[in-house]
Amino acid sequence: MIVPTQVEEAVVRTNALITIVLTALSVALQSPIPAAFLFIDFVIRGFLTPYWSPVVFVGRRIASVLPFERRTIYFPPKQFAARVGVLFSAAVTVLFVSGAATAATIVGGTLILFAFLECALNICVGCIVFSALQSMRQ
Repeated sequence: MIVPTQVEEAVVRTNALITIVLTALSVALQSPIPAAFLFIDFVIRGFLTPYWSPVVFVGRRIASVLPFERRTIYFPPKQFAARVGVLFSAAVTVLFVSGAATAATIVGGTLILFAFLECALNICVGCIVFSALQSMRQ
C-alpha cells in the first residue's frame, strides 16, 4: 500500500467541506447512511491510503475550482485526524441506528465544528492533538 508523506492542503480542506455536507445531511435526515459512508471513507483515509478514498477523489475535483492556496503539507497529522474522524462518524452511525438521535446530533455537530475549523480557518484540531501527543512522547 502506498501512503503519502505529503498531501495537498486544498484537497484536505475540501474533504472537510464534504465532511460537513455529509454529516449535516445525516443529522438533518436523522439517518445513519451518510455517516456510515463517511465512516468507511475515514477508515480508507486513516488506515489504508487516501488514494482509494471517494471523498478525496471528489475533493480533488472540487479543490481545483476553490480559492485555496496550493501547497503540500505533512500527511501523518492528517492521517491521525482521519482516524479521529473514524471514531466520530462511527459514533454518529451507531447512535442513529440505536435510536439515540439527540446524542447523534451532538456528536455530529462536534464533527461539523471540527470540519468547519479545518475548511474555513485551516485549523486542524486532530493535528493539534497529534502534535501534542508527539511532544509528550519526546
